[in-house]
Amino acid sequence: KFLKSEKTEFFHIVRTVKRFALAYPTVHIRLLHGSKLVLESPPARELRDVIAQLYDPDLAKALLEVKVEGREVCVHGLVAPPQRARADRNEQYVFVNGRFVRDTAIQFAISKAYEGLLERDKYPVTFLFVEIDPQMVDVNVHPKKEEVRFSNPSLVQAEVKRAVSSALLTKGMIPSLKEPRPSVGGSMEQRVHLKGRPSTGSPLDLKKEILKRASQTKPIPPEAQLRGERVIGQLHGTYIVVQTEQGVELIDQHVAHERIFFERYLEQLTAGRVRRQRLLIPLTLEFPVDQADLLAKHLASLEEKLGVGLERFGGGTFILRDWPESLAEELTKENAIHTLERILEALEHEAEVGSEELAKQMAADLACESAVVKNTPLSLPEMEGLVAQLRQMKNPYRCPHGRPIIVSYSLSELERAFGRR
Repeated sequence: KFLKSEKTEFFHIVRTVKRFALAYPTVHIRLLHGSKLVLESPPARELRDVIAQLYDPDLAKALLEVKVEGREVCVHGLVAPPQRARADRNEQYVFVNGRFVRDTAIQFAISKAYEGLLERDKYPVTFLFVEIDPQMVDVNVHPKKEEVRFSNPSLVQAEVKRAVSSALLTKGMIPSLKEPRPSVGGSMEQRVHLKGRPSTGSPLDLKKEILKRASQTKPIPPEAQLRGERVIGQLHGTYIVVQTEQGVELIDQHVAHERIFFERYLEQLTAGRVRRQRLLIPLTLEFPVDQADLLAKHLASLEEKLGVGLERFGGGTFILRDWPESLAEELTKENAIHTLERILEALEHEAEVGSEELAKQMAADLACESAVVKNTPLSLPEMEGLVAQLRQMKNPYRCPHGRPIIVSYSLSELERAFGRR
């Protein structure tokens, strides 16, 4: 009497059989419903082959290998690149010592590894195996044995995050033109404009910033040029075209510049050494009295930790005198108000001024509004400077909001398109 409908129960059976197939790839598994063959997983040497049988060969091919061997915890398996994310966690498989588990600490570690790479309400596809001393894990905390308790959950969490992050920060993150890609819902430039906060910085100023930084950046190294990496032009004032050894890459100049700004500012924030720049002409900003009172309570920490120098002038009026040095050239009154409103929103939810969450949010917003916009023609030296800077970033593949920066088109795909293969 505790069973649900036949359809629901069969769905759970299929999921259970899939877990066994993933956990034991060398075992031949068949599932029949009556006389109908529903699922079959022949013996396979590699996990990727099982996934190709159970799911999609294209997904299996796109998966990135995960492998980290620590002293007490080993993590291996396969994870999908961000563009393969789903709307639910149904395809997140985690096995501890060969047993399928649902563990919040491991799920959190996976989420942190993908942080900044996924759109909102999207979840990665993972097939992870954690090997740990049985003495360090209690499997008897759930009747179905699907939950576990680690004696050192922080260690497991750190190793899972390290393993997945290492796999993601590879060129496997660069989407191909043939891969399915969900709509992001308009560009960040458009979304900023819809909020009533258009980016009003002069394109000439932005280009000047790129040239200034490019002069301080090493050019594309000779060995890269020998491998065939060369900037060959710009498409519609928006995409930089780069020839590579494997084919061609299109780089979205706005999100590339956004990533550069983001990492530069976030590095200063997390190191506690944000350099402030005194504004030649201070800006007068107005806020509602309730927000003004909240802002006034955090003036010292805003200046010390975020590089924002404000002075209350009375009522809801503030004078903005200092701004983070790396972003001061593109500052407008509208951008300053928008950024401070986002900070106030976080403070209203009891966030700390020096918290990592607030730092990333502020850095992402400032980077988007400061980055060079689309339909901005760039010279060859400007494009080379931007690409050289991007190659030096910790994550040159995704903007802080999860959009891809680079899309690749392999030489073999081009040859097929032209009938050469």
